[in-house]
Amino acid sequence: MPSKAEDIITKNDEYGAYTGLGLPLILRTLREGVATLSEPERCFLGVYQLHTNVNNGGFYGFFTNTSGDFAAAAFAGLQAVGASQIHGLLTRACSVFPGGAVPPTQGEREVFLQDS
Repeated sequence: MPSKAEDIITKNDEYGAYTGLGLPLILRTLREGVATLSEPERCFLGVYQLHTNVNNGGFYGFFTNTSGDFAAAAFAGLQAVGASQIHGLLTRACSVFPGGAVPPTQGEREVFLQDS
């Protein structure tokens, strides 16, 4: 019997599959915390958060929302799938922070970006 993820992926709808995998991870993270996610799940969620938030509000939107909490996971996920151009864009966007290190909390990122 296929898993729920396999059912979602086999629907031949790439964006639907992508969203169908991302939204349950977000809900699980909200309910149970990031620590309950496996490393591949964190990487997927990081890339998912990067994609959806940058498309919605640019890198500013990514960093000023809780999605920015997943910046390190987005880096790892992009590297894992060989998305070097997007990895480079994220690296450039992170260069606004001291040493290119994204502050770990939304509040810290917001304060830094407001002061910049």
